[in-house]
Amino acid sequence: MRRHWPALVVTLWSVLGLFAAVALLGYSFLDTAFAGDVLKNSDVPQPRVDRVRYTLAGLTYLHGSQVVSGPHRSLPLILGWLALTALLMWGLWRRWALFPARRALRVSVASLALVVLLGGPALLLASWQHNRLLRVPTVGQKQSISRTTVWPHMLHVWHCGRWVEDSLGPACQDVRHSTWPNPTLWAVMGVLVTAGAGLWRPTASGP
Repeated sequence: MRRHWPALVVTLWSVLGLFAAVALLGYSFLDTAFAGDVLKNSDVPQPRVDRVRYTLAGLTYLHGSQVVSGPHRSLPLILGWLALTALLMWGLWRRWALFPARRALRVSVASLALVVLLGGPALLLASWQHNRLLRVPTVGQKQSISRTTVWPHMLHVWHCGRWVEDSLGPACQDVRHSTWPNPTLWAVMGVLVTAGAGLWRPTASGP
């Protein structure tokens, strides 16, 4: 009986991880739905985003030193779940040597390493490129014309290099785009795969 309850903890936590992955994905969609220039066309005047800050601690959109939206913290929240799972599975494996706990521990640590070691530099590079693009002036306008959007899977900037007005109305020429992956989706997939690793029970093969 003493050995059964730790195995039950692994199973219950892994089932909870499946629900957590869905909930965290939904939260990240809601979190990013209000990021960047999304409110610019509303009745309330909004300053134009001219600078971004992407880190593992969150996504922040700024106009000068003024925060337009953010920080959006869905990514650190998901990383926190992965870290908590790793700590719990490490304790169960260390005390009870449960193989499902060891599998879940390995997957959660691998997911954390993937997001931190690859996602962190990707966010820094995306910040550098997006800020560089947002600083480019739009020819024919007093201020740069651009739009920032973000979803759990990507970070995007649209920029107008040249604005012209003719008989058909104003139009943008020299359109530039910059799209980078958002590690938030990687982290959600890590939660999902970690839960699957804790639930997986290999079938014994024999004669």
